[in-house]
Amino acid sequence: MKTLLIIADSFVLGDALQRYFSQTFVVDQLLDTEDFPQPKVPYDRVLVVSEKIQDHLWQKKLTNAFLPAAIVCVVGDVVTFHDVPSYITLWQKPILLPALAHKLHEILMQPIPIDQLFFFPHKRLMVHPVKGQTGSLTEKECAVLQYLWQHKNTTVSKEQLLKTVWQYHPDITTHTLETHIYRLRKKLDVLHHPHLLRFDTGGYRLCV
Repeated sequence: MKTLLIIADSFVLGDALQRYFSQTFVVDQLLDTEDFPQPKVPYDRVLVVSEKIQDHLWQKKLTNAFLPAAIVCVVGDVVTFHDVPSYITLWQKPILLPALAHKLHEILMQPIPIDQLFFFPHKRLMVHPVKGQTGSLTEKECAVLQYLWQHKNTTVSKEQLLKTVWQYHPDITTHTLETHIYRLRKKLDVLHHPHLLRFDTGGYRLCV
């Protein structure tokens, strides 16, 4: 069974949510005024019902403590939340429990930890939670990174990447792949991790 941490702004709300979601999750709860302990086992989901998500320091503590969990925040008005990172899913009140439960189960794609980074394939995003930095990826860059992750610490040939990501489309050349790799390395460089993606003879390797 998946695990869920509920962080609410009152015990009454937290208890009510815990009773409801304990049917389908193993549930823990915290008040939003408490410190975040480092979990012994990472949570699969974190549900936040607190306006504190607007506080950048609190937000950073949250992500540092609980990523790579999928984080869903219930807020009063989504439109007013401009600075919440895109890897946090916002859900606007009122809290309709069946719909919220469906949303929590819908978030199946968990971020992939790569060294100090988290890679969110479904959002085409890389995150450095410690430095609070993000990097957007293209669809092909995501596909390349995901394939290299699946074969991490192993040299993957250019031919294999072309076959997997581009299905050997007649218009695609190795130069296209090299351009995508170059751009991906530049984005890793901005996130202080250019060393992760290395060129080996005839291919590329993700070093983790």
